[in-house]
Amino acid sequence: MLVSKAARRYATALLESANEQGSIENTLKDIHLIKATIEGSKELRAFLKSPVVKPADKQKALASIF
Repeated sequence: MLVSKAARRYATALLESANEQGSIENTLKDIHLIKATIEGSKELRAFLKSPVVKPADKQKALASIF
C-alpha cells in the first residue's frame, strides 16, 4: 500500500503526541479498532470515500461511531 507524504506526516505526529502523553498503546489499539471497523463495513467505506459527502458530515459520523 502506498502512503502519501501527508498521511505519513499525520501518522508520525499522532504517534509522537501519543508517545509524549504516554498513551502509545491505547492509541495503537484505537487505530486498529478504527481500521477494522472501516474494513468491516462496505457502506462505511463508501460513505467516507464519497466526494458528495461533506468532510464535516464524515467527521460527525465518525465521532458518533467512535
